[in-house]
Formats: sequence, structure tokens, C-alpha cells
Amino acid sequence: MAATTTTLPGTTGFFLFTSPVQGDTTSQEVLPMAQRLVRQLVLPNYDTDRDGDAGLTVVRGGALATGDPLRMQRFSFDPPTAIDARGRARVQLWVAAANGSNRDLGVVVAVARCADARPCVVLASGRADVEADAGAFELVTVDLGRLSSAIPASQHLEVWVVADATSESDLVLAYDAGLFDSGLWIST
Repeated sequence: MAATTTTLPGTTGFFLFTSPVQGDTTSQEVLPMAQRLVRQLVLPNYDTDRDGDAGLTVVRGGALATGDPLRMQRFSFDPPTAIDARGRARVQLWVAAANGSNRDLGVVVAVARCADARPCVVLASGRADVEADAGAFELVTVDLGRLSSAIPASQHLEVWVVADATSESDLVLAYDAGLFDSGLWIST
């Protein structure tokens, strides 16, 4: 029997960065992505084990490599069937500086295909340079160009977010709350 592949139609290939629970919670190395709407009205603290502020802090100085959950946040989608992830990709992030005002942030994003027992394969990456203030979230779009990959049901589609060494502050992410619909868009 041949494997079934689901093609993402038009711009409906949106994968929202989500939290596995509602409300404040501790940080997690890998968070889920889902094809659904935002479900919380108020932005929770997604890393109560790191700080007392709303959102999720990514410590500056990271690189696109798994292994340091303080410096790289991973979001993962486990497809129920294989998906055809071919099309233009962009990641929209709501970001703020962790402290200070007029701080330069080097936001680096990658999309990867990962399997449990093998290393991940980066499919595309991009960056955005942002001048941000603490507590003032702003929408940043990182264009990743065209993806040309199928994701088997046995693998994961992941998005990695890093504040690189050029950043003057740690990065705070807002997602899955209010207007903060951070996520991955794939359009054909």
C-alpha cells in the first residue's frame, strides 16, 4: 500500500507555535506546532523556571544547532500523514527585547526535517535584524524562500528560533495568546 501524502493547499499551511498547556508553565526544549487558532487571551509566562516575565526568553548568543535549549527554541509538528511542504515559507514572530530599549536583536530562524534517531536536516534558514524594546512586542517576518521537501509521517517538521551573538539583549517570544499568532506559513 502506497503512503498517503497531504498537499498543503494555498496559504492554509500555517503552523502556529503553541504551548501544551494553558497559562503559566515551565520552559520546554521542544514545543508543539498546531494547525489551529490562538486559544489564550492573555500572554502567559512560558518559562517560569527562567524568569517571571510573560512570553518565552531565548538567551542571546545561540546558533542553529540542537542541544542548548536556553539559546535555541524548537517548535515541532508531527504530521499524521506525510505532508508536501513545497512552497514559499516564512516565519512570523512576535518579539521583544528582554531588557532595555532600542536594543538590536539578530533573530535567526530555520526550518528543519527531523527524525528521532537521526540528525535533523535544515531545509531553509533566514534572519531579521530588529530594533526592539523590553515588553513591547513587534511582529517580525523572516522570509525563508522556497521549500522543496516532503515530510514523511515518521519525521517532524521543526522551526528553530535563535537570538545570535550580534544581539544586544536576550529575545522574548510571544505566541499562542491574544494577537500573538507566531508561526510558520507555507504557501504554494
